[in-house]
Amino acid sequence: MSIVATIEMDASADLRDLHAWLTQDHELRAWVELVESPPPDGALGPVADLVQIAVESPEVVAGVTSVIIAWLRFRRGDVKIKIRNTRSTSQVDVSVTRVRALDGAHLVEQIKRAISGEPPAELPPDGGAGG
Repeated sequence: MSIVATIEMDASADLRDLHAWLTQDHELRAWVELVESPPPDGALGPVADLVQIAVESPEVVAGVTSVIIAWLRFRRGDVKIKIRNTRSTSQVDVSVTRVRALDGAHLVEQIKRAISGEPPAELPPDGGAGG
């Protein structure tokens, strides 16, 4: 049985972009799904609600974590991301500024914990951002 982790953000476009990054990795593609809701009245397309990940192994956790960190480092502005495990209370809320200066060691551990369902540890006040 798999554990399901979800990734949520305020911007639907950011979720779509992260989903594209995750599905470019052939080994992760089968485990990642973009969950959408119908478009609101007057909108042209569905709204991306979250990225869902079926976590089958530590390799999937490591792969997803690596892609998320790379994606965060590629971002130019501030990013808010919520990662939670649906089978536990494990969740990490990350708000990072100056994303390109991100010092990811602590953040990598937090993301891995959230995805795999381990209890979270405290993040530094700056969310792991450097500088």
